[in-house]
Amino acid sequence: MRPSALQRMYALIWLFVGSFVFLTIITVFVNDYQIAAGYPALFYFAAVFAAILLSYLELFLAPSKSAYARHFEQESESRRNSESASRPLTGSTTAARSDDRPVGDDDATETTSLLRGDRRGFTRYGGNRRDSISEGGEDHAQGPRQIDLGNVYPGEQEWSGKLPSWIWIVQLLLLAPIVIILVGQVGLLLTSALYQTPSDGNSTLFIYLAFAGLTVLLLAPTGPFIHRFTYHIPTFLFLVCVATVIYNLVAFPFSRDHRLKVYFVQRVNCETGDNIVSLTGLDGYVQRIVGELPSAQGKQLICTTPEVATRKELKQCEWQGLDAKVVPKPAHASSSRNNTYISKWLDYSIQKGNSSNKAIIRVVGHNTRACRIVFDSPITALSVAGAVSDSRFKPVGADGAREVRLWHREFGQPWNVSVAWNAKEQSKLSGRIVCLWSDANTGDIPAFDEVQHYLPVWAIPSKISDGLVEGFKQFEI
Repeated sequence: MRPSALQRMYALIWLFVGSFVFLTIITVFVNDYQIAAGYPALFYFAAVFAAILLSYLELFLAPSKSAYARHFEQESESRRNSESASRPLTGSTTAARSDDRPVGDDDATETTSLLRGDRRGFTRYGGNRRDSISEGGEDHAQGPRQIDLGNVYPGEQEWSGKLPSWIWIVQLLLLAPIVIILVGQVGLLLTSALYQTPSDGNSTLFIYLAFAGLTVLLLAPTGPFIHRFTYHIPTFLFLVCVATVIYNLVAFPFSRDHRLKVYFVQRVNCETGDNIVSLTGLDGYVQRIVGELPSAQGKQLICTTPEVATRKELKQCEWQGLDAKVVPKPAHASSSRNNTYISKWLDYSIQKGNSSNKAIIRVVGHNTRACRIVFDSPITALSVAGAVSDSRFKPVGADGAREVRLWHREFGQPWNVSVAWNAKEQSKLSGRIVCLWSDANTGDIPAFDEVQHYLPVWAIPSKISDGLVEGFKQFEI
C-alpha cells in the first residue's frame, strides 16, 4: 500500500476505539458483577487518548490545502517551462502552434489537464492545473510564492514534510510505560499462576485465551510506530516465533524445576479389606509413572475419569497396592491383611430417632482426627453435638447436603451427628463413613513411600483430597 504520513494517527484511532470498548466492558463488570480486576483498562484508555490528541494537534502544523496546491502548480509550471525550452522548434511546428493553438500552450502529454486553457476553474487539493489563478492575486510573471515543505519521509505525501518528527517519541512515552508497568505485570503474574494449572485438571483453552489477550494488549501500542521499522525486525521476530513453537512441540514439558503434579490416594474398604491405590494426573504421563512402580507390575491397571469434578480433565489409574499401617496393629493380629484388624480402623453406630426420617450417627475413628459422612441422597437437617454453631448461617442449604466433614482437636474422639431427611422422597438414608490419615513421615503408608521413591524427577506427588489414606464403611438407615 502507498505509505501514508497519517499511518500513526490511523493506528491510534483504532487503538482508541478498541480501548474505549474494552473500558466499557470493564465498567459493566464493575457495576453489575463487582469485578474490578480490569482497572488497568482505565490507564490504558487514558494513555491512548493523550497520544491521539497529540496526533490531532499535529495536523495544525501541516500546510493548508491551498498553499500546497499553489506549490504543486508551481512545480508543474516549472517542469513544463523547462520541457518547452528544451524542445527544438522548426518553422512548421511554430506555424502550426500559432495557427491552431492558443498562445502559450504546448504539446499534450499524459499529465496534461483535461481542462487546459480553462482559467475559470478552481484550485483543487493535489491538482495539477497549470492556469489556475493564485489566491493571493499574484502576477503570473512573478510566479506563485514559494513555500517550504521541509524534509519528506521517502514514499509519503509531500505536504507531510513540515510535520514535526519528534512527536512520535512523546506518544511512545505516553503509551509504552503504562502498558509495560500495568499490563506487563499482570501478564507475568498470570503466566506464573496459570502455566501449571493444566496438571490440576483445568482447561488449557482459558490459559491460551488469557495469554493471547494480554499479548495483544501488550503489543498493540507498537502498532502506530511499527510501519517505520525495517523488515529485519519483524523477520527476526517471526524466526524467534517459529523457533519457540518448534521447541515447545518437541521438548519434554516437565523438568526438575517445573514438575508435574500427580495426586495420590489409597482407599481401603474396612469391611472387605480391599486396598486400592490410585494416582491421578495428565493422560499419558500418569500411566508412564505407574508403570515404573514395583507394586503395579503384573497387576490390572484401570484408568478412568476421576469422581472429583475439578479433576475431570485428568486420568485416575488404580491398582491393588501395598497395605497401609495407619492404625497400630494389635499384637495378636498375625497379618495386616486380617479383615478383623482393618475393620477396627473406624467404628460407627446408628440410633433411630422418634421420627422415621431422623437418626443419630456416632462415628469413632482410631488414630485420626478427621472423618467424613457421605450420603447417597441429600439430608435436610444437621447438627453435631459439641460443635460451635452460628445462628446467622444455616448448617444445610436449600438443596440439602450430601457430605459432612468432621474434625476434632484430639485423636480418636467420637462425633454424634444428628441428621434428618425427606421421608416422602426417600424411605431410607444410605451412604458411607470415611476416616482419613495423612501422616507420611512415619512409614505407615508404604504405597505413598513407594511412589515418592520411584517417581521421576519431573513429577511430584500431592493429595487429591484431605487424606492420603481413606478407610470407609457402608451404612444404611
